[in-house]
Amino acid sequence: MLGEYYFRLSDFNEQELENEIDIIAIGHMGCCRALPDYNEILEVYNTCKKHNKKLRLYTPRVPQEHLQFMMEYLQEISMLFESDFFQLVINDIGLLLWMKEKDYKPKQLILGATYSWSAMQNSLYDNIIRDEEEDIKRMYAQVNNNNDIRLSFLKELNITEVEVPNIKGVLEQVDRIRDNGFAISVFKTFILAGFSRSCVHCKIKKIKASDCNKECEEVFKLDMNQMWDYLTGSFPYFVDKPEINTYYSSLFVHGNMQYRELKNSIKGDEDQLNLMKDTIIKCSGLDKLERDYEYENKMSGQFIKSS
Repeated sequence: MLGEYYFRLSDFNEQELENEIDIIAIGHMGCCRALPDYNEILEVYNTCKKHNKKLRLYTPRVPQEHLQFMMEYLQEISMLFESDFFQLVINDIGLLLWMKEKDYKPKQLILGATYSWSAMQNSLYDNIIRDEEEDIKRMYAQVNNNNDIRLSFLKELNITEVEVPNIKGVLEQVDRIRDNGFAISVFKTFILAGFSRSCVHCKIKKIKASDCNKECEEVFKLDMNQMWDYLTGSFPYFVDKPEINTYYSSLFVHGNMQYRELKNSIKGDEDQLNLMKDTIIKCSGLDKLERDYEYENKMSGQFIKSS
C-alpha cells in the first residue's frame, strides 16, 4: 500500500485522493498538542471512506501530564477502531497497555517508528562498525523489535503492523517480524532521526509550550556546520566546521521530532516490500521543503521555513 503523510492538515484536499495512493496519514508522532481534533479526524475519515481510501492517524509518545488527555482522546475516536478504513499508529507503550486493559482492538494497529530503531539510522554507522565481524554488523543493523520475546509482547498488545526504517540492511532482516504475522511499514525518503520532550519551535519562537497553537505545523531544515569541541573551542564549545555537513544527510525538525533524508546508498528497494500487505509512506511536507530548499539554494546553517 502507498500512503501520503500530511504534517499540516491544511495541505490535504480531496483532490489528493485521485492520486494512486491507498492511505492518507495525519497526526503527530511527538506532541499531543499538534493532534487534529475529533471533528477534523471525522471529516478526513469520511472523505477517505468515500474514495475507498484509508485514514492513518499518528499519535505521540506521551508525558505523564498529558496521559489523561490522550486516554480521553482515544476514547473519543474509538468508534473508528473497527473500521476497515482507519489505521491507528501508537508511539507509546503505556497507551498500548491501557488500550489492552480497556479491550480496545483497532483492526489496524501500528507500532510507530519511535519504537523501532536500528543502529543503521546513525549517520556514522559505517564508521562505528567498520572493524566488526559480519555477524556483529548484521546484529546491529536489525531493528530492536526483531526478537521473539518482543514480538510476542507486541502480539499481546494487538499490534498488526510495525514501522521500521527504510534501509536495505534493515529490510534484509525483517523475516522474523513477518513470520510472526506483522506487516511492515516504512517512510519512502526519510527516517526518524530522533525526538525530544522539548520543542525546537517553542525555543526558536520563545514561547511557552503551554501557549502553543500547533506551532509545529511549520517544518525547519537544518544543516550541520559546527562541531562540539571543548579542547580547542571556548564555551559553548562549538567551532565552525562546514565540512561536517558531508557526513550527514539533510535534517528536518517538526516540533519535537527530527527526521533525516535517506541517502540513496542505503535506501531500501521496493522489491524488499510486499505492497499487498506492507506500506510505503511519503512525507509530503518534507518532500516539498527539500525541493524548495534546493531551489532557493540557501547557505548551510540557516533555518528554512516551509510555506
